[in-house]
Amino acid sequence: MSRKEITGEVFDLAFGVDRVNGAFVQLWEKPAEDQDGVLLNVDSRGIRVDEEKKELLPPSLQRFLINLEKRFLLWKATSKGGLPNIDEQVVIDLTKHAGGFPDVTKEVYKIFGDDL
Repeated sequence: MSRKEITGEVFDLAFGVDRVNGAFVQLWEKPAEDQDGVLLNVDSRGIRVDEEKKELLPPSLQRFLINLEKRFLLWKATSKGGLPNIDEQVVIDLTKHAGGFPDVTKEVYKIFGDDL
């Protein structure tokens, strides 16, 4: 498994690729080490948000997640099996909508490419 953590201005980010479970991206409240659980997790099983803290997500990120959920539902409706997989662009776009992160493009492609 490969994993990269990036500290942002508002949130902390973790993303990576696990050969068994696939790609993932997680958003944590700052500081992440003080949290009991992840604020947002996106992987092949779908999108999971800590409902008690959902209001912490910027409106742009909430809209992005709604569109991503629609993509996952379309995959489920048209697929003959398997799970939808997130790709590099999902991680990159999530950081842009969350705000406060440097450009993570290079790191994302390195992590996803190294483990595939």
